[in-house]
Amino acid sequence: MTKVLVVDDEPTLARGLMRAILHRRPDYAVLTAHSGAEAMGLLEEQHIDVVVTDLRMGDVDGFELLAWLVSHRPQLFALAMTGHVDDDTERRLHALGGVEYFQKPLDIDALVARMNDGLARQMRGHVHNVGLASFLQLVELERKTCTLEVRSVDRVGRLYLRGGELVDASTGTLRGDEAACAIIGWPQVSIAIDSTCVASARTIEHSVSYLVMEAMRLCDENERAAPSLEPEAPSAWGPIFTSALPPSAPPAPAPRSRLDALRLPVGALMLAIVDVSTGAVLLGPEDGKAETHELVQSAWQVYRQERTLLASHGLEEITILTSTRGELIRPLPALDSFAFLLFDTEKTNLVMARLELDSFMLEYAAAS
Repeated sequence: MTKVLVVDDEPTLARGLMRAILHRRPDYAVLTAHSGAEAMGLLEEQHIDVVVTDLRMGDVDGFELLAWLVSHRPQLFALAMTGHVDDDTERRLHALGGVEYFQKPLDIDALVARMNDGLARQMRGHVHNVGLASFLQLVELERKTCTLEVRSVDRVGRLYLRGGELVDASTGTLRGDEAACAIIGWPQVSIAIDSTCVASARTIEHSVSYLVMEAMRLCDENERAAPSLEPEAPSAWGPIFTSALPPSAPPAPAPRSRLDALRLPVGALMLAIVDVSTGAVLLGPEDGKAETHELVQSAWQVYRQERTLLASHGLEEITILTSTRGELIRPLPALDSFAFLLFDTEKTNLVMARLELDSFMLEYAAAS
């Protein structure tokens, strides 16, 4: 059961908020504390999922409690409430990782909705044998807030995401875009996930997609120039972001016969056959929209990141699912290409999408 701790030095207000939350979410368990010190004691004794704390209290106030949470319970979702908001309050909350606040008198429905959303978006745990690039894109799509501790051999780096947006990165002496680009380029990573983001300053200037593309470009250059060098060697990486690169134009289609018509499966948003070496669309949408090109390029990036894993583990497919859509990437080794299906999860499910893709690929193989 989800446990919520309400902290307010006015017992009447604490009990009133407890009853209001229980009225809207009877499946929650709500506890109360009347000081930051009492709240810390409860947090030491039992598992709590959410803390809602007043900021202005005697003894140990809400700011001190939130600072304690950052150090001792960084995975815990916390919200603040206050009757007075000024620049100092916002500055202190930002320094604590951007804690959200609600002004009194409280909008209880909005508070409970934010609690529900925060709990649903929490991420924690460990991920192994998954390409970091595809994992980052999934976090971006789901607009998650988290910190990723990435390990590869003897290297450790951290990526900080808030609302799906990469805001900070660090590894060794590197920070910001350079650090993110280096980390994304590491092979065979393990990822530890913390559901909080305590980055105090934004150091990232570019999007996740840009950084993934830049990391791949640099990896390719390093392999061609000095295959024996480790990616983290300063001479191998050099200065990365000397200027912003213009967006790449869609690659020219590889010469290959096309089907006269492309039958989209039920629930499909896009279906394409993509050349492995160039990222060119061999068969599929030809509307020239930037969004279409970006989706295909994103799938190509994922495939390039995961192809070693696919080959070494004998896997037949890459699957990425979010709350609103799904992606299937199916290699076609004999044709040096892969099929990319983007589908609406509200109109079809994973099983049906796979069956539809199976049917299409049989038709495509026969026509090729």
